[in-house]
Amino acid sequence: MNGKEVPKGGCLGVSEARLAKGGPDLDAHGAQGRDALNAVLLLRSQAESVVVRHPAYRSMVQNWSQCMKKAGHSFDTFAAARNNPAWQGERPGKGETAVATADASCLVKADYKGVVRKLRDQYDREVAAQHLDLLQAVREHYRTVVGNARTAAS
Repeated sequence: MNGKEVPKGGCLGVSEARLAKGGPDLDAHGAQGRDALNAVLLLRSQAESVVVRHPAYRSMVQNWSQCMKKAGHSFDTFAAARNNPAWQGERPGKGETAVATADASCLVKADYKGVVRKLRDQYDREVAAQHLDLLQAVREHYRTVVGNARTAAS
């Protein structure tokens, strides 16, 4: 660029490497080529995929679906309600508003928050225990980044 070779990873990559200098090698702790944020997001995704397959979650979705049917709306899943092709306008119509109102009520009746919170807590703890080394390395990585940024700024 402007007669100079662009460094590997570009300017952002160089900056990130400078900030992380002296910190842990995340790949040595199981990051598999991912940066700190994406390594943690992958763990979160793994826990979430277990949550949605859990019998308590499936039962809660079934209860929500039955509640929605009683309210006059036939959706088997949250995604089916959310991605209904009828909801394509700029502004919600009466039908979409009625579904959203029933959805809010049925989520409460099915105890969506309670079920999801309990399962996420359980599986987040399990995934964290299985990947404690990586999570500790990520924490140390961010401590290093913040420390290096403070040094560079002073």
